Amino acid sequence: MRCSASTPAVPSSRPLPFENLSTLQQVSSGVESNLGLKFGLAEGEIRRTQLQAQKALLERVIAVSNDRAQRLSADLSIARAQESEVSQRQQQMQMESAALQNDKSVAERKLLMLQRQVQQLQDQSEAGLVQ
Repeated sequence: MRCSASTPAVPSSRPLPFENLSTLQQVSSGVESNLGLKFGLAEGEIRRTQLQAQKALLERVIAVSNDRAQRLSADLSIARAQESEVSQRQQQMQMESAALQNDKSVAERKLLMLQRQVQQLQDQSEAGLVQ
């Protein structure tokens, strides 16, 4: 049999598997369903991977935050200890200052008394020389 350029090719006598439109729709629906399932699985896998990455990131952030909180707590303890030392030293200095102020007052009174005695003795000495 010869084929000429103007004559269309004759289909084979075998029926195509999708000659029936409903069969084609059923097969197409099955393929779409299978592809949808695969895409759904892929989307689920992507979502699971994203959630794992977010979880890992949050765990690192939590670890860093926990470390920082511990350092701040240690710094706060040191600051409190230093503040307590400063407070005790201030109290000690105030007590020493009060004691020194008292000693100064006693010494000033003694000096004044001695200055009066010296003045009296000087006055007596001058009076005795004048007579």
